[in-house]
Amino acid sequence: MSGIIINLYNWQMAFFIPGLASLILGGCLFWHIASKRISLANIISEKFSKDPEKSDYLKIIVIMLISIACMGFVFQILQTSLPKVIDIRLGESLGLGTTKIGMAVAAIYVISGLMNYLGGVLADLYSERIIYVIGILGQGILLLFVASLSNYLLIIASLLVVALNSGILPAENILLARFSPVKYQSVVYGIKFIVTFTMAPLAVMLISKSYENTNEFYFLYGICSVLMILLFFVVVALPVRRLERE
Repeated sequence: MSGIIINLYNWQMAFFIPGLASLILGGCLFWHIASKRISLANIISEKFSKDPEKSDYLKIIVIMLISIACMGFVFQILQTSLPKVIDIRLGESLGLGTTKIGMAVAAIYVISGLMNYLGGVLADLYSERIIYVIGILGQGILLLFVASLSNYLLIIASLLVVALNSGILPAENILLARFSPVKYQSVVYGIKFIVTFTMAPLAVMLISKSYENTNEFYFLYGICSVLMILLFFVVVALPVRRLERE
């Protein structure tokens, strides 16, 4: 939509129109909550009602904070830089204008968004820890391809890495619920979103510096790849006994 709006109007409208739509939707949400059409009542699941071992608290906190920060960082890097990467590497060779690049990136995120559902199904059937670590390692490997490809395979690799980034979020949320003391679970999820969105300014700064110095993002994606591979080994250290299904 941003590409289409820029082509039809200008870049300012690409911010104004989504902003106006967000205000309208926010007003609708507020009305539904105020009229009690949407309930905010807390529901405690028995599945996640047992607190972790106190001896594991610090280890769990450090590992999950590192994991959430790294996942959020890679997400922000991909979301912000992918349109420019596709433009630089494929825009001229495939004749892609602003609208087509926007549609390509939108298709990547729409398809990957559906992976949230598939990831939720898998998290119900299999170990969340296994799904989580496989998804992290897969991102690390795929980011190497995104860093180096300059043909149509770039779009496929980008789709897969974004799909993995989105697809393991249900597993991450279940891990947070399992590893958080029951009375602090809401706070933990609040911290998660703060940490995730705090990564955005850092990601934008690194993207701008990367493009300023190299006119590309090879090294930045390479760093992200190494980061996710290292994160794989960190997350493997999560206490296994808390992940056993009851």
